[in-house]
Amino acid sequence: MNLIRFHAGLFKANCYIIWKGNEALVIDPGGSYDRIVAEAKSVGTTITDVLLTHGHFDHAGAAARLMRDGARVYIHEKDYDKCFTDKNLGKEIAGVDFDAFTPTAALKDGDVLNLAGFEVKVVHTPGHTEGSVCYFIEDCIFSGDTLFRGSVGRTDLEGGSLEDLINSLKYRLYSSEKDYTVYPGHLEPTTLFRERDENNFRLWGK
Repeated sequence: MNLIRFHAGLFKANCYIIWKGNEALVIDPGGSYDRIVAEAKSVGTTITDVLLTHGHFDHAGAAARLMRDGARVYIHEKDYDKCFTDKNLGKEIAGVDFDAFTPTAALKDGDVLNLAGFEVKVVHTPGHTEGSVCYFIEDCIFSGDTLFRGSVGRTDLEGGSLEDLINSLKYRLYSSEKDYTVYPGHLEPTTLFRERDENNFRLWGK
């Protein structure tokens, strides 16, 4: 797997481009459309698919333009409507207009996708939003705002649930017998076992 990580959009969320050949997958294009396209072009690949870990504007802000370029966009079914309503919090949190769109497909827990040469497993991890997911790709987890290095995503926004987040950590992530590199929606990459053992919220997972 080839990977580029950079900050995108107003809130500087992590955006990831991964690729093997001439097709690329983008995870959480929160903004900075021109940079996303330029980064893909600089390594000789074309963006064919977009994965959203959830529907907040700072993770989905450039998805509409990428979709107009021909990319397919995927999001969990419980966050699907955030892409074309004010539930993405763009106006409420930042006072910005969200470029609305209708995603290509609504995902469910356990879905397995084959995109840009990658097998992608969808794991539903509600808590930050109702439709938050983690994407398992090879030896990596793209965790969005479910799990950060040393922290977790906030649960005080509409649709957030502390109880759901605890259960997502305990039963969907920390129960894994395999370690993974974790690429979060904010902050630096980490590993699953490090967070299970050292994260401030580790006791919730035991």
